[in-house]
Amino acid sequence: MTLKPAPQPFSADAVAKVSESVRHYYKAVAYPLDGEPITLDVLDLQITFSEDWSPHISADITCAMPESQADIDALDGRKSTRVEIELGYDLDSQERETQIVADLMIFSRELRYSSDETSMNITASSDERRVQGQTFFGTETLDTSGLIDYVASILAAGSTMSEIHVLSEYSPTFGAGEIALLEKPKASTMNEPRPNENAWDLIDEIQQRTGTWIYCKNGRDWTIEPRPEIATTPHHTLTTGTDGTVLSANMTTDREKFYNRVVLTYKWKARFNEWSYTRTGQAFISYGDFNIATVGEKTYTEEIDKAASQTQADAAARNKLARLLSKGHTYDVTALALYSVRPGQTIRAQLFGADENLLVQSVTFSPGSGLMDLVLRRPERNEII
Repeated sequence: MTLKPAPQPFSADAVAKVSESVRHYYKAVAYPLDGEPITLDVLDLQITFSEDWSPHISADITCAMPESQADIDALDGRKSTRVEIELGYDLDSQERETQIVADLMIFSRELRYSSDETSMNITASSDERRVQGQTFFGTETLDTSGLIDYVASILAAGSTMSEIHVLSEYSPTFGAGEIALLEKPKASTMNEPRPNENAWDLIDEIQQRTGTWIYCKNGRDWTIEPRPEIATTPHHTLTTGTDGTVLSANMTTDREKFYNRVVLTYKWKARFNEWSYTRTGQAFISYGDFNIATVGEKTYTEEIDKAASQTQADAAARNKLARLLSKGHTYDVTALALYSVRPGQTIRAQLFGADENLLVQSVTFSPGSGLMDLVLRRPERNEII
């Protein structure tokens, strides 16, 4: 399965003019399952892309009340109507550069009335949220030949979409060992879902076991990627000062958000059997600035109702710890909006006397004000065992 071509980055000319007084362009068009597209009269818009939260994309759109009752009805949050969001810049009086940045499903429509005005608020999300509302009948058999086909079979089990796109650079057999059936029990919930089991729980579990990131990059099409690492060449540079792009920033180190040990306990029963099984996966920081002997343990624990071998449980714990370790050191930045910025990208930041490369954890665009709110994180390099 192939992904639709990704939009190209904005031109160098557009990036250079972000710090100038360009006009920001934004547009939202809804696409009902039946009927013509509806161009929304947008009054305000925020759209967030996140690495550490699912759904990956969420949007809040405030717009004028449509004149047509048919249009209002078509935007009902229960009807699987989709909305495309387009962002960009008017660079001068004759040149506009824009991209469709997200294709989302509408999940909520709120009509608002006051003595001064009426308006409509729409919330929309990427398709992880659709899968989070999907459960199995218990009669499905998932494809365990590799991670790509496994994810595709989960998505296909509850989808009414005619075509599902899953893009991955991994080999077709990658991840088969992390999904594999155990000798005991003969039926594992990773392979044969139980009645009413949540589909997203399986996707979330397998991305923990494989150390991958499974998400809808554009809101609709699925991507399987390695967890982000710092790139040699940053996507964008944030600067301070009179001609800088940063309006405000703060940096926080926080022990409450920080963990240096993970314990995952897998508990399950074999089908048609009263015997219970338990596997405990563990990982901890063995040396460096945050090793458990020096700074003390800060332990994350979780119980998981799924079957796992010891190898699978330990792998999930290591990958979980790698994601949690850097959450204790974050930067919150408000800057002029560059609409090609996304989670997982490397940003060069000139902040607090340091000039360093950081990873984008989340970005929220507010095109009405021409700003973006970034959460940046500093990956910590420590030995996990």
